[in-house]
Amino acid sequence: MIPTRAEIENCLSHDGASACILNLKVQPGAKKEAFAGLYDAQHLKVLLRSPPVDGAANENLVDFLKHALGVRKSEVSLVSGQKSRIKRVRVEHPLGLVLERLERVFLQS
Repeated sequence: MIPTRAEIENCLSHDGASACILNLKVQPGAKKEAFAGLYDAQHLKVLLRSPPVDGAANENLVDFLKHALGVRKSEVSLVSGQKSRIKRVRVEHPLGLVLERLERVFLQS
């Protein structure tokens, strides 16, 4: 099921005027890479191919978000959850722009 704009927005928070934080639940070792809807009311679920070994899934996550959101790799950084499946990722773009891009990604899937 495709999450609504309000549900996606619940998974984001402002980090200053020009950045936002995405709250994610990551599933490494999946068959495909994709946003898989909501994990719960505050986390988007992300499927990743790479295994959860030696930071491979974290690198894969940054690359996946870079492509999915159409941003540079330097604009995506892991804030917390380096060794957890629950992660907070900072994106150097305003919340409104990231929200629009996430909506587009979910509508295209």
